[in-house]
Amino acid sequence: MQQKSARERQWWAQFNALEMGSGWDETDITKPQILIEDVYGDSHPGSVHLHRLSEQAAYGVLECGGFPARYHTTDVCDGCAQGHDGMNYVLASREAIADMVEVHAGAVPWDGMVLSSSCDKSIPAHLKAAARMNVPTVFVPGGSMRPGPNQTTSLVAGDISL
Repeated sequence: MQQKSARERQWWAQFNALEMGSGWDETDITKPQILIEDVYGDSHPGSVHLHRLSEQAAYGVLECGGFPARYHTTDVCDGCAQGHDGMNYVLASREAIADMVEVHAGAVPWDGMVLSSSCDKSIPAHLKAAARMNVPTVFVPGGSMRPGPNQTTSLVAGDISL
């Protein structure tokens, strides 16, 4: 089966030059091209670690003979947005993430995608984007976030939030 990226490259040779301008070499552009996208951001504990998962996914793609390109579309923290007008943006952020992944996945002819997220809005956003695109996708869950100081259980968090 011919790679989607190779077929598209035949129609638009400038694509090779653009990738090579990003540090790819002539052998890289012939490999299956894999989009790796996460919701990394250092603004909250649900996403602060995801760049490390994406880095490991990139190594795995290279080891399997593909060539990765990483994108980040960060999420917002539902917990930080509560109790003020910020809570009006959280659900909309899910749609924005899904739309942005769709833009990244549709603007370039990827042969596959790896998506990684860990919060209750970004996970559905990634799954929605994967369902919308006709691109083989692997989803890597980021796990649960670490508790903050003195918040080892939901009971403690409930006490301090009163």
